[in-house]
Parts: sequence; structure tokens; C-alpha cells
Amino acid sequence: MRRRSLCFLLLFACTLRCFCQNPPDLTEKFDSLFSSALSIGVFNGVVLIASGDRIIYQKAFGRADAEAHQQLSPEIRFQIGSISKEFNAAGIALLQQQGKLRFDEPVGKYLTWLPAWSQRIKVRDLLQYTAGLPSMPEMTESEYRKHLLAVQQLAAEPGTVYSYDNVCIYLQKQLIEQVSGIPYSRFVRTELLDRAGMSSSTIDDAPVSLLAKPFDNDFKAMTPATTSSGWTLTTAGDLHRWSNLLNSGAFLNAAALEPLAQGFPGGEASLGHALLQEGKLAEHQHDGSGNGYEALLYSDTRQHITVILLSNNQNFKQYNLKDAAVAILHGESFQVPKKSLYLDLRTKALANLDAGIAFYQDVKQHHADHYDLSDESGDLNSTAKYLMRRSRYDEALSVLQLAATLHVPETRLSYIRQLIAQCYAKKNDRNLAIVYYKLALENDPKNQQAQGELETIERATP
Repeated sequence: MRRRSLCFLLLFACTLRCFCQNPPDLTEKFDSLFSSALSIGVFNGVVLIASGDRIIYQKAFGRADAEAHQQLSPEIRFQIGSISKEFNAAGIALLQQQGKLRFDEPVGKYLTWLPAWSQRIKVRDLLQYTAGLPSMPEMTESEYRKHLLAVQQLAAEPGTVYSYDNVCIYLQKQLIEQVSGIPYSRFVRTELLDRAGMSSSTIDDAPVSLLAKPFDNDFKAMTPATTSSGWTLTTAGDLHRWSNLLNSGAFLNAAALEPLAQGFPGGEASLGHALLQEGKLAEHQHDGSGNGYEALLYSDTRQHITVILLSNNQNFKQYNLKDAAVAILHGESFQVPKKSLYLDLRTKALANLDAGIAFYQDVKQHHADHYDLSDESGDLNSTAKYLMRRSRYDEALSVLQLAATLHVPETRLSYIRQLIAQCYAKKNDRNLAIVYYKLALENDPKNQQAQGELETIERATP
């Protein structure tokens, strides 16, 4: 077994030398992959592929705006969605490393303006999105403060339920300002971006000529709308510099990195999905999307591979494209991904549920060669969550009941029933919510999210 592992490592090292010394063949294959993806409408953006610190491929594909007044270039900036939240987490980790705060101390120790319940929430809970706060839509900073001051009690016991909510992001930023003593944007610039050498990145805004503008698949311009501040706009090159800084081990030590890589079971960590080995990042994968933008950062330090994809035309195929790029690096065959079922299904279902279901059935029967049907239940679940975020709970229930008829593993069926329970809870039907939480746990007794939500709703039931 050791000999086989050694042979693999030697072979991979040889492969790395080959593509570092003789990149034309790789360049041709990458060009083929991303040009094909552009032509069928699943990628419009900038790609960067690196071996360690060395960029071996970087190119822009497509337009910077709906009207094609400007073509994309590697120097253009993008919104990166949830990846931007890494800067909050890294900032808090840096303050912990400097001895200015502790992960396991209560948030209320630092943000003294919060009500008494803040003494039950640890800093770690903010990083892992398990604060137990009531869900809140995205708001301005002053609105978040007003709503938090009005909260009488937590929605769940901290540390027991995962909720990927922007209210935790707001409190992360407030924590950084309070502990560092300087405005959040200045802290991010001086302590994070400048350290990484991210000179092309900005916070909240950028010159119009250097900002990619989002559009949909009908080439209609989309208007990015964010009410809160502190979002980083960046280039593929700068995001590569950020990845290198995190990977170096010289910026954040193992104790500081550990809470950022650790997430609640079934949830996402502050770094997305990360693996630590010997106190350093061995793998780091994080995606972000919103407002028509999409971004993916993938780094595997064991294989010296980094892939970064930034797009202003959301199509939910970046993971497939990353996998294809990695296959090319390994000398393996690759496939250009098909179009996303979810992306078209969610739009049609929101406008008219019956039309959306009819579209789904028609795709299955007649257009399987054009759409990706490899994860039907996942696409249906995502469509249901899209409807739930817009308070369309009855439509979401119909989609989830359809998903439950598919042949799926018990863990997936548990998740579907957990979502059904969430819909009934939002409709204030506690009895059916409890029924479906219990069914979810029958399918998967290890579903900690369903267990935590069930305990919360049972405590609140008269």
C-alpha cells in the first residue's frame, strides 16, 4: 500500500512538472472546456488555475454586461457572495490569535449593547451560524441593531441548530469593530487585504469600468441589491492571493484556523468546506452566489492545485467545471456540464407552480440530453428552498412532496422531511411540523439539525 501511494505521488509530481514546463496542451484543453461552456450558456466569467503559487492558466470568457458593451478581462472585479464572509471569520480569528478575544467567550462580553441573551451565545457560535437567533432578512446596520434590541428570547439554544443567516454576519462585523477599535472596512483593508497583496480588491464599490455587471440567461441586466455594507469585490488574481495567504500557515495558526474549518454537522463552516492537516489547510472549497453573480474557490495543497471561477451570469455549474479542470490536470477525460435544471425550474415554479412542475416532467421525458438530471432530488429541494425564502410555503410543500417520491438514500429523505417540517412550522402548523421532524429522525437518527429544530418547537408548544 505504501509503495502504491509512493508511486502515485511520484506520478503526480511528474504530471505537475509536465504541465509547468509544457503548458500548451493543457491550455488547449482548458480553452476547449471553457469555450464550450460559454457557447452552451453555462459559464460567462473569469477562470484562474494555479499550481501552488504559480498561475498556469488565466482567461476571461464572455461579456462584462448584458449588452456586451464590454468584454470580460482578468482585471475585472466581481461580487463573490458568501466567500466574502471569510474575511469576517479570518478577522475574528486574527483577533483571537492576538489575544484580544476568545472563541468560547460570550458575545455579550464584547457587544454590551445586546440584550441578556447574548451572554449565552459564544463567539464560536457566530462563526458556525449556530447562534440560535430568530431568522432575519438582510437589512441595513441600523435596522439589524433595532431588530436585535427587540428580540426577547432566542429561537433555539445556541450551538444546537444551524441557520445560515446574515444576522450572524452583521454581529461578526460589529465584533471586529468593537474589539479592534477601527471601522470594519478599514480593518479588512489593512489587516487582511493588504497582507494578502489584494491591491485590486475593494469593499462595497468599484469603478464602473472595473466591475462585472450581472445578467440572466435571457441577457437581461440584473440590478445587484445589498442593503448591508462590508462586502468585498475582488478579482480572480486577488482571490488566489487570499487563498495563498490562508494556505501559508504563517497568517493564522492552527488554533485560529480550527473554528473556521469546523462546521455544524450538515452545515457550512466559515471557510465553506475545509480540511486541516497538521494545523494547515489541506483542502479549502467555498462557493458564493447572489445578485446574479457566482464564485468558487477550490484549493488542494496536497496536490498543489487551485481553481478559481468568477461569473456574472449565475448557472450553478461551477463545481462541475472545477471537476473538469481538475480532471484535465490529472490527464483524465472531462465533460462539459449540461444546463442546470434548478435554475430554470425555480423561475418557472415561482411564476406558476403547475407550469413549473409541467416543465420538470417535460425535461425528464424529452430533454434529458440538454439538462443535468444527475441530482433530481437536490434540484427539487433547492427549488423548494428558493420558494421558502420567498414565503411560498404551500408551493414549496408541493415540490418537496414530489421530491419525496424519488428513490433517494435515507439521509436525503430525512433532509426532505426536515424541509417539509420547516414549511409547516412557518405555517404555524406545529403538529404536522413535529410529525415530519420525527419522520426525518426515523430516516436518519444522526440528523442533528432536525433534532435541534424538533426540540425547539416542542419546547415552544403549549
